[in-house]
Amino acid sequence: AAVGDDVITLEALAWAATGYQHLYEPRVQERLAAELADLPAGHGAQVAARAQLHLLRGAALSARKRTDEARAELERAFATATDPAVRQEAAVQLARDAAAAGDASGALRWADAGLDVADDPLWVADQLLLDPAVRALATGTAWARLWRHGRIVPSDIRTLPER
Repeated sequence: AAVGDDVITLEALAWAATGYQHLYEPRVQERLAAELADLPAGHGAQVAARAQLHLLRGAALSARKRTDEARAELERAFATATDPAVRQEAAVQLARDAAAAGDASGALRWADAGLDVADDPLWVADQLLLDPAVRALATGTAWARLWRHGRIVPSDIRTLPER
């Protein structure tokens, strides 16, 4: 089991380096989507590594506009990760994807989930407020928590919710 744990951990590290540096490239997106499909649940050290791989695959699928598959992978990453950074990143991507689909309640739900688990709530808020689709939906008092944590100032200050 220890050798299997090491292999999965090394695979996660390799894909993390490649995926995050080159996720904008279609060939990397397709390789991530194909090669990381059907990951078994794992155990021990594999759980954290697999959560990272689910996050990467979800981001790649999202970039490829395969939204249902992306959502499933990102939700799996959020549910299984033990690292708050992985959980907050999965929640941010889920909120972005929901906002892009015009799902305001889903975007808000995932924005709140990201803030709830965040080890860096400023990062979560800024990543979401930098996204035009999220920013367009982030109006009204329900979004006040996100605005309180963010450092992004919109060009039209009147769009800020009451604090």
